[in-house]
Amino acid sequence: MKGKIDEKGLLLIERAGIMIPTSCRFAVYSTDPMNCPVENGIRFNVFSGCGEDCPLFGEPIIRLRDNTNVTELSICQGKTLEFERFVDEREGRAK
Repeated sequence: MKGKIDEKGLLLIERAGIMIPTSCRFAVYSTDPMNCPVENGIRFNVFSGCGEDCPLFGEPIIRLRDNTNVTELSICQGKTLEFERFVDEREGRAK
């Protein structure tokens, strides 16, 4: 699998040769922004991407597996994604 964290901290995964932004499966969605939940006077966004603003989003870790470097990225629900190719485009991060 190929993926990257873009300069905004969002996770993208390659599907059919195209980098596609991932979305949070646990966020509340609505096609009408006025129907989005309000908490403490703040209306939540309609779209929530999977990325570094989530406390359950881990940092990429490079590991050697079968004489090949792979990048592991832990996300919510105890899941870990494994990438053969991974790029971190956030400012100040190693490429």
